[in-house]
Amino acid sequence: ALCAGLAFIAALRWREQVSRTLGVAALTTGAATAFATEFGYPGVTRYLIPLMPSVLVLAGIGLGRLVGLVPNPVLKGLAVVAAVAGLLAVGAPLALQRDQIAWNWYSNREENTNDIPNLIRAAGGRDALIRCGDLVFTPNAEVSAGAWAMDVKLKDVARGGLRWPAPGDRAQVDVVLASREALAREQAKRFSLNVVEIARSRNWLALWVGRAGQKPCSPVRIKAR
Repeated sequence: ALCAGLAFIAALRWREQVSRTLGVAALTTGAATAFATEFGYPGVTRYLIPLMPSVLVLAGIGLGRLVGLVPNPVLKGLAVVAAVAGLLAVGAPLALQRDQIAWNWYSNREENTNDIPNLIRAAGGRDALIRCGDLVFTPNAEVSAGAWAMDVKLKDVARGGLRWPAPGDRAQVDVVLASREALAREQAKRFSLNVVEIARSRNWLALWVGRAGQKPCSPVRIKAR
């Protein structure tokens, strides 16, 4: 990032068109992603992938400009070797660590996603859950996978999080990762909402969440519909 920034600043000063174009492309892509995230678009790391080619090319240009500042040809060669060795020494372990983190995250998410159909069956089916209340998925990163598993439009599934919106005319069905159950119940309690467990699978549970006076769903009644 430092080398890329150097290349972009140098391009602005010396009017080097390629670096300026790459820099503007990187800034525009990053700003668009940040802007969309502020308005509810899921800010996951894969949406930064279009940003990386511009940044990496700019970083290479910036590193080349740094080496080019060395006047002596022998020292310049040594600077190239030192720069490459330094990048490998610093970047390789970091890249491996990030790759392992990403692998673990996606493996866990795949396991969670594959378990959603089991929760749907335990609750009496997709239609039963949809009739029971408005769908909310917790955490946010699982909303798209949940919408796909439920066979509903993404816009029809609300995003859970640290705060729950109080239900309106309809109750909610919050589909929660089992590891977040305590947090979900605490959030419901904070909003003075009633909670009834509808169904549970290995990694998920479906909670009916409603106000006082609303008639809760139950697994038996759901299956009888």
